Amino acid sequence: MARGYHDSQGSGDLGADPRGAWLSFVEASRVWALYGKGSVLKDEQPLVNESVRNGPMGWHMRDGGHSLGLIDWKLCLDHADTLFTNRAR
Repeated sequence: MARGYHDSQGSGDLGADPRGAWLSFVEASRVWALYGKGSVLKDEQPLVNESVRNGPMGWHMRDGGHSLGLIDWKLCLDHADTLFTNRAR
């Protein structure tokens, strides 16, 4: 199993460039897909408060600015739970 990656964005955190972060995530999906660890994603960015999981990759954008809230931790840890429970033993 590949290592996991989860990115979280705040819709109002323009300094962090949520759109650019999404496009970077899309480009990274091409590399992960080469190794059979997900599919190539499209440029169409998910809506605010939607999350995406693509093999070991995860991404979400929530309402708000530059911070980490409970929803960020929940989605990141839910993704980690999925990765660790699906890991071959």
